[in-house]
This record gives sequence, structure tokens and C-alpha cells, in this order.
Amino acid sequence: MLVAFTQTAQAQRLQDVRPGLSFAAAMSAALTGNSSVLLARTQEDLAQGAAQTARGVFDFNLNAQGGATRANDPLKQSDRNALLLNGFDLRYNLSDTTTTQAGATQLFANGLQANLVATHTTSMSNIFPISSTPRQSIGALTFQLRVPMLRNSGNVTAAPLRAAELEALAARGDLEFAVSNIVLSSALAYWDYLAKTQRLTIARNSERRGEESLDELRKLIAADELPQAEINLGLASQNDRRGARIAAEQALLESRRTLGRALGFSAEATMAIGELVDGFPEYSGVTTDSVARREALIARALEMRSDLVTLRQRQEAAQILFDAARKNELPQLDLVLGVTQSGLAEGSSPAAFGPGFGRNFGQGYSANLIFQMPLGNNAARGLIRQQAALVEAQRIRINELGHVISGSIETSAYAIVRAVEQLKEADAAVKTYAVGLANERTKRRLGLSTLIDILNVEDRYNNALLSAVQARQAYASAIAQFRFEAGMLLSREGDSYTARIDELLTPTASVSR
Repeated sequence: MLVAFTQTAQAQRLQDVRPGLSFAAAMSAALTGNSSVLLARTQEDLAQGAAQTARGVFDFNLNAQGGATRANDPLKQSDRNALLLNGFDLRYNLSDTTTTQAGATQLFANGLQANLVATHTTSMSNIFPISSTPRQSIGALTFQLRVPMLRNSGNVTAAPLRAAELEALAARGDLEFAVSNIVLSSALAYWDYLAKTQRLTIARNSERRGEESLDELRKLIAADELPQAEINLGLASQNDRRGARIAAEQALLESRRTLGRALGFSAEATMAIGELVDGFPEYSGVTTDSVARREALIARALEMRSDLVTLRQRQEAAQILFDAARKNELPQLDLVLGVTQSGLAEGSSPAAFGPGFGRNFGQGYSANLIFQMPLGNNAARGLIRQQAALVEAQRIRINELGHVISGSIETSAYAIVRAVEQLKEADAAVKTYAVGLANERTKRRLGLSTLIDILNVEDRYNNALLSAVQARQAYASAIAQFRFEAGMLLSREGDSYTARIDELLTPTASVSR
């Protein structure tokens, strides 16, 4: 099922963005509007359609046909002479034949094929009246059962259907994994945009403080308390700050575009993204004890993560086709059993079908063996090699992905703890540099410090602020990455998915579960 967006829906989403975009609203928008999610849904529909197509082989088929033939066949001289002896001068045998046929065919999953055919034929000729022969109506009812004894026997016939159904399940897993990837990328884009917003604020505040310092310098120079040359260092520093602010503005624009694309926004809605409602997750209470259950999370992920489950389903499908290919390496030997009931009615109307089947009837039986064996059997053996390679390839992918998942959960779990440690140090550095900057300004007013000392401390203070923002972004991103690796980003109800917002915003729960 595809999600379609009308202009009204787009307008509503645009209106929802302008007051401020919450984290929950961003995740909801990504799940309904991201093009990768929509494309994954089309792939699921394709796989479901392929399974339905494979199921069509076992549909109950009805067929019917009918027709009439008029033949004008020249008579041999001997036949003409015989007719002349009876007083009939005929040169041609003019005959009319009408045939009607109806049947039903059913192929079963075990390879058996049953056919039932009813045929009604009426015939009339200009020679019939000479021999007092009335119109002939013949009815035949034939039942035939074809039993494969070697190739295509057992569950081989149903193997393509079973493989297609597993592929449809795998496509559902692909969709779930695509949705999980979109939630991850959208969460990372949200935190990146928030970080870029805060970095721009830091750059603007730094520029503002630089302007205030320049104003103070100009006043002191005007009062002949400082030489004119002192202004040069302040101007150079202010140029650097303006450049940093310009770069931060451009970075914010690029981050906004990335966030809008991740959420599936139009260009207009993307440009309308302003302040974000939610801030970075709090980091209090997260310790090394919080990752003690990582082994249980690894075991759960190895059992339930959608991309790994999908690979197992595809391996099972490949194994089914491999087993079928091995069995079909055998020659073809089919037993065909049949029973036929025929009847004959004379003089009845061509439209009367019943008499032809009910009068003067008799039964016949048939049994045939059909054998076929291609010399070399390259088609069957080549298919076996292909399917064996697919099974082995899936096995290798499953093992490799299992190793990747285990290592990624281990790494991302400790990444949260390390991010908390960095964040604590970054916050402590900000507080320390804030006090140091205030002290340096006091010393400057007392003549105990120089302008270059203030600029150096303020640069370090700005760098500490930026490092703190980066640490908060890394911490929030580590939570999202950990949830993704553990396969715990989504909840599914039927065909719909929702992101586990609370767990993405509550780091202690994110790690301890």
C-alpha cells in the first residue's frame, strides 16, 4: 500500500512545521513521506504480486470451444459407380460437422494433473439419406490423470510458489529495515540541525561580544587611554568571528535541507523549518552498568532484527529451489491414466447434447508411460549449480551480518557511555572557561591583562561551547545508533510502523532494556 500526499496534506504539514518541529512530529513525517519508505512499499507490492503470479499455476482452469465445418470432398470413380447403381448421380460428398468441447484442468501441489473433457460432435452428409443413415451425434466424456513419477514429483511443483511466498515475507522485512534506516537517518538529521542551530547561536553571540569589545576599545582610544594600534587586533578578531558566523549560517542551511529531505518535505516546507521544539536528551544516570545487558540485546537482535530475518527467509527460499532442482535432475517419467465414456445418438438435433452422452454408451480405459531424458542434462545441472551458489551466498551473508550486528551493538552501547563522559568534561570546560573569561576581563580593567589574553581565553571559551554542542549531538546520535543496531527503533501494528520516540529521548531506558 502506497502513501499518497495531496496538496492539502502537504499544506497541513507545512503549517505544522512553522511553530516549531518536535522530534515526534519529525519521525512521524519521515515514516509517511520519505521516498525510500515509499519505494520499499512498492518492492513489497512487487513481491506480493510475484507470489500471486506463482499461485496462478494451481488455479482451476475452465475451457470451452466450438465450431462448425462444411466439407465438399470429390468422390472416387468407384464410389460414384456404386452410387449410380443405386440411382444416385453424385460427384461430391457434402458433409457438415459441428463440434462442441468443454473441459476443466487442475494442477495440484504434489505434481498431479487432472483433466476432464466433454466433447459433442454432430455430423450429416448428403450420402447419409442414400443408406438411410440419420444425423449422427457422438458424445465423449474423458477423465485423464497425469502422475509424475520422477521429475516434477512430490513437492517440486510447488517449490516456486513456496519460494515466492518466502520472498514476499522477505520484502516485508526489507520494508521494515528501510523504515528503521529512515528513522535513524531522520533522528541523526534532527540532532544535526539542532546542533547547527546552537552553533550558529554561539557564533552570533561571539560576534556580538566582539562588537562590544570593539566599542569599548574605540572609547578607550578616543579617550587617549590606549594607542590606535590596539584596534587592529580587535578588528582582525572580529573578522574571524564574522567569518565563523557566516560559515555557521551556511552549515545550518545545508543541515535544514538534509533534514527536510529525510522527512520527505517539499522545498517550501523545508525552508519553513525553524526552531526545534525538543532539545538533546539528558545524560544523567547513565553509567557503565547501563550496558550490562548488551549480551541479551545481541541475542535478541540476532533473532529478531529484520535484515537478518530477511536473509534467513531468502536462504530458505534458495534451499527450497535447490532441493527442487536436484530432484528435477532425474529423467521425466509420467504415468497417464484415462477413462472415457462414449455415446451415440442418431437423428437428434445438433443442439441436443444429452442424447449423445446417454445413449448406446460404453466405457474405455487407457494407460500410458511417457519417458524423456535429455542427454547431458545441462539445463538441470546448471540450475543446480546456480541454486547451490545462492544458498551458499545467503549463508555467508547471514554469518557476516551476525558478526556485524554483535560488534555494532557492543560498540554502540559503549559509545553512549563514552559520549556521556565526554559531555561531562565538555560542560565542565564551559563552566571553567566562563569563569576564566570573566576573570580575564576584570584583570584587563585593572591593567593586569592584555587584549590578546582576553581574545585567547574567549576563543577557548567559544571552542568549549562548540565542543559541548558536538558532545550533546554525539550522545543523542549514539542513542539512535544503538537502538538501530539492536533492532529496537520501531513498533509495528499491521502494515503501519511507529518510531519508539520515548526510548530515543530517554537514554537510561535506551541502554538498560
